[in-house]
Amino acid sequence: MVKNKNGNIKKVSKTSNKIDRKKKKTIPTRAFQDGEKKYNEHMLLYGIECALIIILAILLLVLLSNKTFFKNKYVNDKIDIDIPILMYFVKDDGNEVVFKTLRSIKYLKNHFEKQVSGMFEQSCGENSFYYNEEHGYAIYDIKIENRFAINTVKIRYAKGNAKCLCSISKMGLEAEELCQ
Repeated sequence: MVKNKNGNIKKVSKTSNKIDRKKKKTIPTRAFQDGEKKYNEHMLLYGIECALIIILAILLLVLLSNKTFFKNKYVNDKIDIDIPILMYFVKDDGNEVVFKTLRSIKYLKNHFEKQVSGMFEQSCGENSFYYNEEHGYAIYDIKIENRFAINTVKIRYAKGNAKCLCSISKMGLEAEELCQ
């Protein structure tokens, strides 16, 4: 029994209820396709977001495992040098250390000029180097190479006292062999 607009009670048969329920369950085809399209777009964006998060996590792990990326000093048994933060350590062969960075060439030149200005400059004829008396090493050359957006910094160094290193630079021999 159902009341109509006038307030009168009206008897409803069971068959009409079944028809009404069927009408409520049917969804227009176009609306269903739009919903499915939105769902597919949502899943695509979700997949892209997940992939980006995974890539960023892997990149962060690689950078955290690097010797110098989040540090402002490079130290090994021969050299103890201040470097700008966010420099990626590439290699150290015992006489030259190589870093990669996104920092500008101007910033890098200023930083390393300040670094060597606090060191003792030793001239040996045509060659010269900067000697750090506190740690007992010399920096022969600092090269900054520009490769598109990534700059490469190469620092040539040797361990030993200043007089020994000067005589070696004149003779052209490896500082590693004679100054130890």
